[in-house]
Amino acid sequence: MNFHTKILFIFFFCLFSTKNFYAQNTKKPKLIIGIVVEEMRYDYISRFWNKFEKGGFKRLVNEGISFQNHYIDYFFTYSSSGYATISTGTTPSQHGIISDSWYDRLHDKRIDCVGDENFSPTGTAANIGQKSAMNLITSTFGDELKKFSFNESKVIAIGLKDFSAVLSAGHSANAAYWFEDNTGNWVSSGYYLNNLPSWVKEFNEKKFQDIYVSREWNTLFPVEQYRESLPDATSYEFGMGERNTFPYSLTELKNRTRDYRYLKSTPFGNTYTKDFALAAIINENLGKDSITDFLSVNFCATSYIGNWFNSRSVEIEDAYLRLDNDLSHFLTFIDEQFGKENVLIYLTSDKGVDEHPEYSKAMRMPSGFVSAKTITFMLKSYLKALYGNGDLVKTYVDQQIYLNQVLAERLKISWSEMQLQSSQFVSQIQGIHWAGTSIAFQSSGFSEGIMRKMQNSFHQYRSGDILINLSPNWAVKDGDNEKIYSIAAAYEPFTHIPLIFYGWNLSHKKVFRKTVSHSVAGTLSLILEIPAPNAASGEVIQEIIIP
Repeated sequence: MNFHTKILFIFFFCLFSTKNFYAQNTKKPKLIIGIVVEEMRYDYISRFWNKFEKGGFKRLVNEGISFQNHYIDYFFTYSSSGYATISTGTTPSQHGIISDSWYDRLHDKRIDCVGDENFSPTGTAANIGQKSAMNLITSTFGDELKKFSFNESKVIAIGLKDFSAVLSAGHSANAAYWFEDNTGNWVSSGYYLNNLPSWVKEFNEKKFQDIYVSREWNTLFPVEQYRESLPDATSYEFGMGERNTFPYSLTELKNRTRDYRYLKSTPFGNTYTKDFALAAIINENLGKDSITDFLSVNFCATSYIGNWFNSRSVEIEDAYLRLDNDLSHFLTFIDEQFGKENVLIYLTSDKGVDEHPEYSKAMRMPSGFVSAKTITFMLKSYLKALYGNGDLVKTYVDQQIYLNQVLAERLKISWSEMQLQSSQFVSQIQGIHWAGTSIAFQSSGFSEGIMRKMQNSFHQYRSGDILINLSPNWAVKDGDNEKIYSIAAAYEPFTHIPLIFYGWNLSHKKVFRKTVSHSVAGTLSLILEIPAPNAASGEVIQEIIIP
C-alpha cells in the first residue's frame, strides 16, 4: 500500500467512524437526570472508594466519563450560587445569585435568594412555600428545554432545600419540590403549582418520614473500620442535639423539636429524597415518550451533616457510604426501567468544603476565626474617626460589606476614596487576605487569577461595596452563636468538585483537562440540539458530545 493509498484509507476510515458515531447518537436521551450532592469534595470518591459497593459511585466512575479536573470558576462558593451556575451555564455575575442572601439597598432589607411574598405556599401554610425563581436573572437548561418543546418536555426538581429545587428547576418548570420541617412533607410554591398533584399528596400521606425518624442512625460498618476519618468524638464537631458520637436516636431528636428538621441532617434525608425522586419518575411518566424530560435530584443532607460535624468526621464518611447505597438503588431502577442507553445522568456538586479551622491549626497550619461583628464594628469606628459622625456601614452579609452611599454623598465624601480606605483597613484584620472594592470590579476587567474569579462573583446591583477574601483555613463567625461559621473562597477545597456523566451512549473514560461547572448546561443543550441558556458562557464539554 503506497503513501497516497494509506492517506485515502485513513480518511475514509475516519469518515465512516464519525458517521457511525453520529448514527448511533442521533437518538437523544429520553430522560436527563442531574444529581447534585451538596458540599461533595472531589477527593471523597477516592477517600471512600474501598468501602463503596459496585453499584453506586463505582458504577458511575467505571462505566461513565469522569472529569478529574473539574472546578468552580468564581469566588464566593455558596450553595445557591452553585445550583444556579449548574442550571444556567454561567457565573453569578450574570445569573445574579451571588449568595444564599444579600442586602437590597433600595428596600433596605436582606433578600432570600428564592424568597417571594407574591406567591402562596402549596402544600403547606408555612412561608417556606413563598418561593420563586424571580431573582434568577437568566434562563436555565430546563427553561430552554420547555421552550424548545413547546411545553411538552417535563422539567421537575427535587431537594431538601427550597433553593436547591427552585434554582435547579428554573422559571418554566412543571414543578419544584422541597422539604417542610413541621410536617416532613414535600411542598412547593404557587409560582409552580396551585395544588400538589394527587401522587404527591398520596406520597406525603404514606408518612415515610415517620418511618425514618423512628430509626437510629448508627454506623453502617463497625466504627473502628472508619479509618478514612478522624475518631468518632473530636473537638472539631458541634454535634447534633448535644451529641457528637454514634448512635443518634431520631425519635429523641424529633421529640426535642417536635418537628422533622433533624431528618435533613442524617443520611435518611438523602434516602427520603431518592424515594421521592423515584415516585416522581413513575407518576409523572418521565422518559416514557420521544420527547426528552429533565429531572434534577439534589442530595442536601451531606451539607447539613457536614455543618454539624466536619469534613473529616465519621458521620460524613457514613453519610457517603449510605448515599452510595441510595445511588445503587437509583441507578438499578433507571437501568431496569429505561435501559441506561436511553437516559443521560450527570453527578456533580454545588461546592466543596474545607477542613475545620481548629483541625488545620492542630496540623500546624495558620488558621482561625474572624468575627463578622468585629469586622463591622472596627470598620464603623475607623470611618467615624476618619470622616466624622454618622454610620457609614450599612451591613455585613456573607463576606461582603455594604456601605452607606446616601450618607457619604450627604457628607460630601468621595465614594471611591471611602471604598479604598475601607478595603485597605479591612485587609489589615487578621484572617483577611485582602479586600476588594466594587468600583474596581465595575471599572476594570480581570482576565486571570483570583481577581477574575472575584469578578465572576460580582453583580453590580447585588454585591457589596467591600468584598472579603479570607486567608486559607480561616472562617467567619457570622452571629452570636459561636458554633456557626461560614467560608466561601476560591481555594482548592471549595472549587474542586466531581463531575461524572453516565448512560446514553457514553463509554468509560477519564478526562484530565480542566473543565468548569458552568459548562454543564451548554453541553446538555448541544446534546439535545436546543438553544443554550440565554447567558451561558461555559465551553462545551467535547468529551460528552464526541466521547
